Amino acid sequence: MNKRGIVFTTIAVILISILILMFLIQSSKKTELEITRSTVETDTLNSFVKALKTQHIPNAIKVSSNQAILALLEYMEKEDYVYLSDSEVDIINAIMTGNDPQGNKLDLMFPIYEGEELNYTINSTLDEIKQLASQTNIQFSYQPFNTNIVQKDSWTLKVTIINFNFTVSDSDGKVKWIDVINISGEFPIINFRDPVILIEEENNFTIKQVADTTNYVYVEDDMGKIFAQMWNHTFNNNSDAPSFLMRMEGNFSNSPDNYGIEYIVNPLFNSNQYHYSVSDHLYYNHTTTTCQYRTTNIPDFYMDEKHLNLYGIPNGALTQGNGFYDCDTTPPGYEP
Repeated sequence: MNKRGIVFTTIAVILISILILMFLIQSSKKTELEITRSTVETDTLNSFVKALKTQHIPNAIKVSSNQAILALLEYMEKEDYVYLSDSEVDIINAIMTGNDPQGNKLDLMFPIYEGEELNYTINSTLDEIKQLASQTNIQFSYQPFNTNIVQKDSWTLKVTIINFNFTVSDSDGKVKWIDVINISGEFPIINFRDPVILIEEENNFTIKQVADTTNYVYVEDDMGKIFAQMWNHTFNNNSDAPSFLMRMEGNFSNSPDNYGIEYIVNPLFNSNQYHYSVSDHLYYNHTTTTCQYRTTNIPDFYMDEKHLNLYGIPNGALTQGNGFYDCDTTPPGYEP
C-alpha cells in the first residue's frame, strides 16, 4: 500500500472513531435525560400520592361531611323541629348523595353561588382533585367506595372512606401507583348548632366547650361555675350524657363510649315545675330529683346529686341554710 492510501485509511479511521464517539456521547446524554425525566416524574407522582393520602382526600372528606351536617341541621329545623331517625345513616347518605332522609336534595349541599350550583357531595369534591391533578399531567381515578362516621371523642367526629381503591399515573401510563387503603377526615363539633337546643327549645346555639371541663374546684357555697355554664350555654363532656350523634336523634341515654356532652338548662326560660334535673339530657328525659338550690333569682333550679358531685359540689356541702337542700331531704311542697 502506498503512502497516500495509508493516510486516507488513517483519516477514515479517525473520522469513524469521531462519529462513533459523538454517537456514544449523544446516546449517553439522551439516556441521562430520560433517566432524569423518569426520576422527576416518579418523584412528582410520589409527592402527589403522599399529599393525596394526608391532605387532599382528608380535606375533601372534612368539607363534604361538615356541609352535610350543616345541611341536616337546617333540614331538622325546616321539618318543624324533628330529630333524625338514624344520624349515622342520614349523615353518610347526605355526604354521598346530597339528599335528606326523604330523598330530597338538601339545599346546603347544592348552594347557588354567583348563579352557579355548587356540589358538596364527596364524589364531587374528589372530582375536583382529579381535575387539579390533570392540570399537571397526572391521572387520578378511583373505584366506588363506602364510608362511615363515628364519634372519635366528645368533641370530634371522624368520617372514613373504607377500602378506597385508587390509581395515580403519569400522562402516558409509564409510571403508576395502585393502592387500596382506608382514609379518614376528622373535624370538631364546635360551632355546629346543638340539635337538642334546636329541637327542644327552638333556639340556635352553637356548641361551645366550657373553658374548664375537669377542674371544678369547690369553694364553700359557690355555684358560680355551674351557673356560668348555664348562662353561657357552654357544654361540658360527661360520660353519662349522649354524644353529638346521639343528640341528633334525640337519644338522651349515655354514650356507650363515654363521649357525651351536656349543657345546663336555664329554668328561667324552661319551666321546671316538676323538678327535673337541669342537666339537659335528664331534663328532657323527665328525670326528677330532690336536690334544689334555694334562690329567688333562679327558681326551680334542681340538679341531681351525681351531677353536683361531677361539678365539684361534695355531698352535703350546700345545706338548707346555704343553698341546696341535702339530697336525701324532701324540700317543703315537693310533689313528685
